[in-house]
Amino acid sequence: MLHAFTLVVEAAVLYCVWLFIRGYVIPSTLRNIPGPKRASLLTGNLSIMFSPQGIPWHLSMSRVFGKAFKINGWFGDEQLYVTDPLALHHIVIKDQHIYEETSMFIHGNRMSFGHGLLGALGDTHRKQRKILNPVFSNAQMRNLAPIFYSLSQQLCDRLERTIDTLEFTEVNMRPWLSKISLEIIGEAGFGYSFGSFGGADRGNNYRAHVKDYGRVIASLALPRFFLPFFTAIGSPGFLRMLLNLTPSRRLHKLRDIVDAMDKTCVGIYEDRKKEVGDGEDRQDIISVLLRANQAAEAKDRLSDEELRGQINTLVFAGSDTTLSALSRVLHLLALHPDVQSKLRAEVVQARRDNAGDDLDYDVIAGLPYLDAITRETLRLHSPVTFLSRTTRADISLPLSKPILSTSGHPISAVPLKNNTNVIIGIAAANRDKDMWGEDADEWKPERWLNEDGSVRVTATKDADGERFPGVYSGMMTFLGGSRACIGFKFSQLEFKVVVSMLLERFEFQLPVGKEIGWRNSVVTAPILKGEFDGAAQLPLMVRFIKRDGI
Repeated sequence: MLHAFTLVVEAAVLYCVWLFIRGYVIPSTLRNIPGPKRASLLTGNLSIMFSPQGIPWHLSMSRVFGKAFKINGWFGDEQLYVTDPLALHHIVIKDQHIYEETSMFIHGNRMSFGHGLLGALGDTHRKQRKILNPVFSNAQMRNLAPIFYSLSQQLCDRLERTIDTLEFTEVNMRPWLSKISLEIIGEAGFGYSFGSFGGADRGNNYRAHVKDYGRVIASLALPRFFLPFFTAIGSPGFLRMLLNLTPSRRLHKLRDIVDAMDKTCVGIYEDRKKEVGDGEDRQDIISVLLRANQAAEAKDRLSDEELRGQINTLVFAGSDTTLSALSRVLHLLALHPDVQSKLRAEVVQARRDNAGDDLDYDVIAGLPYLDAITRETLRLHSPVTFLSRTTRADISLPLSKPILSTSGHPISAVPLKNNTNVIIGIAAANRDKDMWGEDADEWKPERWLNEDGSVRVTATKDADGERFPGVYSGMMTFLGGSRACIGFKFSQLEFKVVVSMLLERFEFQLPVGKEIGWRNSVVTAPILKGEFDGAAQLPLMVRFIKRDGI
């Protein structure tokens, strides 16, 4: 066993030598593309890209070097960072079969979540997407809205009992928002309760494992680049043996977390499968998916392994991102009390107009100021700062506006070799001043409102008629094309219901003597300003509001 481990170490060293030769010796098509100076011969610019303090770097680089610039990865590997709208259209829509998810992303997700949507490529991804798309339709969101309201009510009741006063009290809202995000994913996603608002977590402390997974995987951001090498050298059993031999506490912690989550996931899947087989008409996402899979033609059906993989995929694709967005909007509403008051008036009036009852999906989706705040928050502060793709063939990437090479010559298309990493600058694209105006860095919900007060839902265009290929109002937050976030309607509904319910019951102000900052990670998170290594937290002053006439 130790001999095998030694051989793997030697192979890994040779792999690193090859990466060094490829990065520093073999000519690259990106050599004449401008970009920031590498910070390290070993990791290039990756340390700042993945740094907890990296958000300003991501937002500023395209304004310094243009909308397509070069960065350096491990051992001099040259990559292209893109915010150009035409280039992004080719990456996520026109040539999406060439620009696929990175091997690190796919292998990592398969090992962690199973063979769900985030671990699929090509025909397998298209097959899964085909049967999943109807499960996230508007019609299904209408069925799920009562679950969102019920859980949000539980959140507000618990929070009210915690405050127990009409005076402002400092409350760390982060754990509360974490609970509601997980509980909505659990109940609406697969009919499972994490026990966030009473009762026990029915599955081996799944909630704790979900939280731990995010922290551990973020700490392994740079080592994960070598995952494709290890997955290529042996079977899953062999890799498991290597993992057990590796003297890394973080890797062992990750192994134990994934094992526990998988055990719970299998139990949840078998429960839902039996209930669907018995004819129960549950409306959670997995139950609806199981019924759709049964009704599909044999060639279109997903395997049990693929269906199980959607459970953990739902949790990790949906809970942390929505948690980040909810944290951000409460921070913004505390910063802008006038906006908070105006939004509260809108949602309170909507409930009064509905005889005090919860709003149905179409009504809450149509509240103009709530919708404008949702869009502006998700534009200005995307929970995910950037994503990566890898070219699967040689290709030329066109640009809407030429950039200047390092020698001063205009470049209107960037030649890319097979296996070149391309970075999609989500946060930077969402602040492109050519697209969004000189006030692109400002949070202005009114930018989404027409003169008659209705919401502008069409994509913004720049002066040349170019627009971003985002599936949601042209912003890149949920991407576009066949790999756009399949659950973006689910996310919007959750965001709107939770925010509206909180504002009906509570008022939020900034904390006294504390300043909130934001940390870059797999998903952005609030912290006390400057404490990038500290726990995520969102301290706000919260006051209960008496509701009259509702």
